[in-house]
Amino acid sequence: MTPKIYRLFATLLFTACSSAGDSTSESGETGTSGTTGGSGVCGDGVLDPGEACEVAAPGCDAECHVTGETAWTLRVGAPDDRTTIYGVAVDPTGQIVVFGEKLHTPGGEPIHSTWLLALDPSGDERWRKEFPQDSPLPDGGGVAVDADGRIYVQFGGLRQFGPNGAPGWQVSPPEGEDEFIAVTAGNGAVYTSSIGLAPVGDFEFANLIVNRHDPATGEIVWQQFVGDDPHRIYPAGMAVAGDTVAIVGRWYGPTSGGGGALLSVEAATGAPRLRLFGVDELWDVPLAGLPSGDLVMAGWKPYDWFVRRHAGDGTVLWNRTVAVDNAPGSGITHLAVGPDETIVLAVNQGPYDAGHATVHAVSGVGEPGWTVDYAPEGATRNELVYRVAFGPGFVVAVGHSEGDAFEERTGWIRKIGPQ
Repeated sequence: MTPKIYRLFATLLFTACSSAGDSTSESGETGTSGTTGGSGVCGDGVLDPGEACEVAAPGCDAECHVTGETAWTLRVGAPDDRTTIYGVAVDPTGQIVVFGEKLHTPGGEPIHSTWLLALDPSGDERWRKEFPQDSPLPDGGGVAVDADGRIYVQFGGLRQFGPNGAPGWQVSPPEGEDEFIAVTAGNGAVYTSSIGLAPVGDFEFANLIVNRHDPATGEIVWQQFVGDDPHRIYPAGMAVAGDTVAIVGRWYGPTSGGGGALLSVEAATGAPRLRLFGVDELWDVPLAGLPSGDLVMAGWKPYDWFVRRHAGDGTVLWNRTVAVDNAPGSGITHLAVGPDETIVLAVNQGPYDAGHATVHAVSGVGEPGWTVDYAPEGATRNELVYRVAFGPGFVVAVGHSEGDAFEERTGWIRKIGPQ
């Protein structure tokens, strides 16, 4: 299976994407939530007399943690277009950056266009970039932002944009590498993963590669090959964790076998660190890293979904089963970790013809918190969630609403936390 075919299969299996075009916003979305748990520090910025912290309003509890109330929803896409959201990230100022694609079929001829959208924390549009219709489809559609607000998007290689949307550099994978598959930023650099292919007999061996890029120019500072025979590895995501960069994905053997792969390298030099291979588990969900070097990942094993925290050396600190419906289309699609180490999970529940989009909070020690459930309404057949991200004092979830026809897909962006 070639990398492009594999990624297409993974997209069809796990996609819960969204859309672009005309946009409308709604306040006070009707998602339901529990009352326990917390995910990130929130507040109104004013410590009033008698307050333990800067309590804001609904969506922020007395300890300044997000409580799971939906502050607003932005709908993206036109009824006659099929829209997909590929990635979301939030910069340190709270600017929300979303990357997506629109498929328009006038006269039955498919026309693709892609877009990059920036919102302020209240959901108002700051800027939007539209790309030519003949632009290549997103390689992986990942989005990352660094501490300076610079934006990195997997699209026609790797592209950089300024916080105001001004285009910066664009780089392609080096010769011998396939497309960039995942991107992350941290430690003053930006990192990508890709694969290089080499034949081993009649078996196509995929060698996992990690690249460190100079954020000023996009040039590769170092390149590290972290795959090895007999594992062919396809990355699902990567994250900076302390002084390391970690990659999670799936491995296959030359003739049989396979499972999850969790690897890491030193962020400064690319020297290999962790190499962990699971046999009867699939780790196809992007992971998150913590400043301590710990890693949070999710995956599936017959017949349960789980979230797990590892120390940097691979030691399992805790493992928690996540209640997910045993139905096609159900599963964990993404996760993110907040400043107080609270984890949020993007989880699709129910069959394809009646799916719910849910977001779950789990504490840094594995205790369950609040849950938000977005059920289909009206002509919507499915509500699906694809990505989640933390901002300063809030969570952002992106996904899409589907109708009965193929083109009946519109995207949504939801802020969870105080308005």
